[in-house]
Amino acid sequence: MKKNLLFTLSLAFTLNVFSQSFVFDTLSHGVDPGSFYFPKVFTSVFFLDENNGWVSSGTANGQNIVIKTTNGGDTWNTVVIDATTERYYNDIQFVDTNTGFAISSSGYVFRTTDGGENWEQSPYVWPDWINSGLEDYSMKCKLHFFDANTGFVARNDKSVMKITDFSNVEGWTKTSSPGFNNGDMDFLNENVGWIVRESVNGMSNAFYTTDGGLTWIEVNIGDNKDLKGVSIVDENTIFVTSNMSDVFKTTDGGSSWTEMGIEGSEWIYDIDILSSGFGFAVGQGAVIYAFQNNGATISKAQVKGTTETLYKTFVVNENLAFAVGGMASLLRWKGTGGTLVKDINPILITIYPNPASNYININLSKYDNKVTAELYSINGKLCKSQRQGKNLSIKTSDLAKGTYILKVKNSNGKFLGSEKVIIN
Repeated sequence: MKKNLLFTLSLAFTLNVFSQSFVFDTLSHGVDPGSFYFPKVFTSVFFLDENNGWVSSGTANGQNIVIKTTNGGDTWNTVVIDATTERYYNDIQFVDTNTGFAISSSGYVFRTTDGGENWEQSPYVWPDWINSGLEDYSMKCKLHFFDANTGFVARNDKSVMKITDFSNVEGWTKTSSPGFNNGDMDFLNENVGWIVRESVNGMSNAFYTTDGGLTWIEVNIGDNKDLKGVSIVDENTIFVTSNMSDVFKTTDGGSSWTEMGIEGSEWIYDIDILSSGFGFAVGQGAVIYAFQNNGATISKAQVKGTTETLYKTFVVNENLAFAVGGMASLLRWKGTGGTLVKDINPILITIYPNPASNYININLSKYDNKVTAELYSINGKLCKSQRQGKNLSIKTSDLAKGTYILKVKNSNGKFLGSEKVIIN
């Protein structure tokens, strides 16, 4: 019985240890990228499932549009939201195949109930824009809806609005949030949500609610850095990005934060992590980082076809993700079909026993050089490290019970594989 169990664990690990790189390809979409002075910027991307997705766009000159795909990004069609006025669309989201929302940079919110063929503008207009139809391109707005009528909207220089009835002005209520300033917003459900923002004059740069926006709790992350993106994995695990090539992570609902240690100087504008702990972060210079096991493994992706800044990413599942940015850049990663690169001769790694009490053994076949084995806590803290030949042991009797991540690297620091280890 023990031998069969060991074989199963070893086989599962072998399937996950192929040296891999993530390759994002540039997609054709038919949208004019604009010019140096008036570039077309893809500002947001949202997918309802593997096939149906939308991308919003904006520029300081000319009609702005939304593009839509029904085949996973292979082809795209143009959707015009407001043909009467130039709009700079910041965000777009759909709650089902028919019902979707878009918001412009000045806070005008539109809704469709027929898949994007027709759009209606909300009756609520921000007070300082009642007598103006112009767009302020310096603004940044976000939205998050749960159904056809319920959601939240945030405008750059204003507070956060809670919507309970889209078509009724009385259904739009200002919350007590401290304000939204060039940041990002994400909600786990109707009660739990986070907003991050740029820090101005020492203001807190993040705040969250656990009661549907009735109250907000302010926090400071990374010494008041300007925060750009946020992704909620669960109530305890949240990732945020900043303008200093930083990604921060909490596993206790925001009480404490850990800097993930990404190398580079690029601003990281957005991050999207699935409940499985897999996702991507994007930023300046078309940089994309892949996150596995909630950041236990972080690797830089390869990007083909653009060097433009990427502003948003959307991870559909563990085999499909998109990123958008400047000069109408639209990228796709597919975990099948050749874009997930695997070594022809994989290294086979066996770990045993697992679960472990006193020690774990690590054996590598098809590999004769020295390796480094590192054991991390589920929170990303390095607990053990050992370097030697292809067979090694790590003492675990002095570790607390729980789940750990074992990472194996070669002598040059190249990642060879990782796996969960249970200490009991």
